[in-house]
Amino acid sequence: MKKLYCMLLVFCSCFMLSAQERGALLSETVLAVSQASEIAGMFTANGVPPSILPAQYGVEEYKITYQTVDADGSPTFATGVLAIPIGYECPKPIGVYNHGTFSDNASIPSNLGTEHLLAVGFATSGYVGLVPDLIGYGDSPGFPNYQHAKTAGTANVDMIRAARHFCAARGIELNGQVFITGYSQGGHAAMAAHREIETLHADEITVTACAPLSGAYDMSGVQTDFIFSSDYYEGNIYMGFIIMAFKEIYPELVQWEFSDVFFSPYDTILYNRLTAFNTPLGTLNGMLPTNPAELIKPDLLNAFLSDPNHPFRQSLRDNDVYDWTPVAPVQMSYCEADMSITYQNAILARNTFELNGSTNTLAISRGAVFGHGTCILPAILSSKNWFDSLMETCLGSTGTTSYYNQAPDAYAYPNPANRYTTFMVKNGQQPIDQIRIFDLAGKQVAAYNQVNAHHYTVSLESLQPGMYIAEITAGKTTRIKLSVQ
Repeated sequence: MKKLYCMLLVFCSCFMLSAQERGALLSETVLAVSQASEIAGMFTANGVPPSILPAQYGVEEYKITYQTVDADGSPTFATGVLAIPIGYECPKPIGVYNHGTFSDNASIPSNLGTEHLLAVGFATSGYVGLVPDLIGYGDSPGFPNYQHAKTAGTANVDMIRAARHFCAARGIELNGQVFITGYSQGGHAAMAAHREIETLHADEITVTACAPLSGAYDMSGVQTDFIFSSDYYEGNIYMGFIIMAFKEIYPELVQWEFSDVFFSPYDTILYNRLTAFNTPLGTLNGMLPTNPAELIKPDLLNAFLSDPNHPFRQSLRDNDVYDWTPVAPVQMSYCEADMSITYQNAILARNTFELNGSTNTLAISRGAVFGHGTCILPAILSSKNWFDSLMETCLGSTGTTSYYNQAPDAYAYPNPANRYTTFMVKNGQQPIDQIRIFDLAGKQVAAYNQVNAHHYTVSLESLQPGMYIAEITAGKTTRIKLSVQ
């Protein structure tokens, strides 16, 4: 069905597509032009105060369409958001964010759904920000290739190529750095993209760092076990989504109709709503029972759970992304109270990477009490902070604006920190007078007065793991992000 639909949809442009290379930029449309003050307002409205993610530059956002490939390798096209900073003349890194699961067109990043702000967040900090819609989302034909590792990887690779074409045509200089992240479905996509690049395209693209966030990296193992380990699972919508997608991608393995899998009326609800693609994910999930046994028919479920070589298990295994050997550093974030995607995915991936010989991989909790929704902000901000620490800046000046590769006025080391960290200011500055630490809601959680030292070590044992803002006063006040593990 999907293949036929795609063929009909691209028939009129098939000659153009066949003549183009993967990553060719097919079209571009301005979505928005925002000044820094407007971006600060957007961040604040979405729960991110400017003190945590400053809006440094205005941003131009574009919807781009580019050539890529579908699951069977046939030519197709995809869309996404590309954001560039206004007035930042240094060579720029590329920052890629892969979005979470959507079941309605209004939420798609290139339709200015909320996650387009992740491209803005990169760009206002001096990156070229990319948010791929991924195959089947946005204007890309067919049903989304949900949790399909291969096309998540190729969609990322080809959007990076398209972004390079876009920048070259405008004289926008890139510095060669590529940072990749994403949350939930996007965490799996980020890991798949990193693997795709280092396995097949290392001579063309170098990943600087990858931060997969709360992703299902072992779909066939720990994630499956987690879903069916009790009579409660908060994300049963994902099962409808993945069966719809895999019926198209693996027709030889997934031959059921929805009525074969799901009890009535959920079979009809899922099929109709996912086909229409106009019901927000939370709303659609709320139409389903929380007990998987009340959703999936027992004969099929028992056959799947009892057979390690069940056809559907094979299709899941084909999309596991934890068993390889990353070269670029990987920092996976998770939260232990996540009831949609178990944090054991990150633990298994880290352990497997280390066994395979990777030397720079971490799995870090961003909050033991945070669930899948409340983990988003600390996970994303922590990863952005990590990327910023690795981002190359430039020396010199352009026009009236100067750019310096200058260290901040205050530091915390180590950061991320576990039990202790030391706050420092540069020699020659006034000593630290006061240190105050705030959580992301702006509540003060610690204060140290009359410090009178250039180096001051504090205990963090009273703080929950997560992101904080430290305010250091030493003649003037400097605010830095502090990550507590």
